[in-house]
Parts: sequence; structure tokens; C-alpha cells
Amino acid sequence: MIRQLFILFITVQAVFGAAARDLPMSLDEAIALARVRSVDAAEALDELRTAYWEWRSYRADQLPELSFEGTLPSYAKQYTAYMDEQGNYSFVANNHLQASGRLSLTQNVRLTGGTISLNTSLDFLRQFGPGTANRFMSIPVALTINQPIFGTNHMRWSSRIEPVRFSEAKAAFLSATEDVSRMAVQYYFSLLLSSENLNTRVRDKNFMIFNQAKDNIEYWAAFQGRLIYLYSLVLLIPEDKLPV
Repeated sequence: MIRQLFILFITVQAVFGAAARDLPMSLDEAIALARVRSVDAAEALDELRTAYWEWRSYRADQLPELSFEGTLPSYAKQYTAYMDEQGNYSFVANNHLQASGRLSLTQNVRLTGGTISLNTSLDFLRQFGPGTANRFMSIPVALTINQPIFGTNHMRWSSRIEPVRFSEAKAAFLSATEDVSRMAVQYYFSLLLSSENLNTRVRDKNFMIFNQAKDNIEYWAAFQGRLIYLYSLVLLIPEDKLPV
């Protein structure tokens, strides 16, 4: 009888014990996973990236800019009207090849909102026909200053606004990360509490089934004993006394 009760208890534990499992990850792992995969964390990270690249764009505007402008060699052959000293017009062939290039170094001036640049350029022209020759025109160094008189100094305002905006974005990201961590902790312990409640209910149910099975086995054992007792009494009665 004891062996039957033990086998029954093991069977019930195998059937209903699947729900009583440990959590697959620790609290630190749950927080780390929430900071990486949650929607709120992804949204906060995108906002921080946007603010970061706006900050980088502002910082890039503070640096000197080196640019090159040029035209590829172009060939042209055309006839243009020409007036001589007597006032007579004639058509003259213009057959030439030209190219040009310009190198500029520009720096924004944050104090005044203007720009200052150093330029150098080189032009090339080759006239075809009688007396073909190559001609060059070069400007070694040219200083150019562009200063708006009536206008807003955007560089100065950006120098005040952009650092504050980037600092606010970093603070907002940290706050959103802490909110995600707090929610992850709440959900983790809610899941842990639900798991413990489920384990308790499953354990209570297992014991209830075990007790019911125990009562049934004891009942049938007693009933079997009664049957054996009655059968033994029947065997003790003489055959001629048995009811027909």
C-alpha cells in the first residue's frame, strides 16, 4: 500500500510539476535585455542619436571648410559677329578650349556671424587657328570677407542653444533608461510572484489529489478486506447450510 501511494505521488508531481519552473534569467539580465530590446529604450536611443548628429552638425559648422570648384575642359567652335573700325560687321570664327579651377578655405566667424575665406584660382584658355597659344590667368591669393549688416547671427545663437539641447537629450535618455529599468524590475517581480502563486496552487492541487487517491486506496483496501472476511466466512459454512 505504501508503495502504491509513493508511485501515485511521483506521477502527480511529474504531470503537474511542469508549471513550477525557475525563471530563465536573473534580474540583471532582465534589466539589460529591456534596455536593449524594449520599444521605449529604442525610442529614447533614436532621440539621442538625432540630438547627437545635430550636435555634430553644429560642431562641423565651427570648423574651416575646404572646397574646390572647377569646370572640366570644354571645347567650343562658333561664329560671332564682329564690328571693325569702319563699322562693318563680319563673322569671325571662335575656336577655343578652356578650363578653370578654384580652391577656397572658408571659416565661419561666430562673433559676427560672417565668413572669411582665402581663395586661389587658375583659368586656362587655348585659342585655335593662326597664332595658336596657351593663355593662363591666375589669382594666387584672394581674401574675401562676407559680413551681413542687418540679419540674425545664427552662429552665435547656435553656440548657446545646441550645447543645452544636447545636454537635455542626454538627460532625457538617462531618465528614459531608468524608467525602462524600473518597469523591468516591476514586471520581473510580478512574474516572480505569479510564478510562486502558480507553484503554490499546483502544490496544493497535487496534495489534494494525493489525499483523495490515498483515501480511495484505503477505502478499496478496507473493502477488499471485508470481501476476504466474508469469503472466509462463506468457506466455513457447510455446503448443506448454504442457501440455494
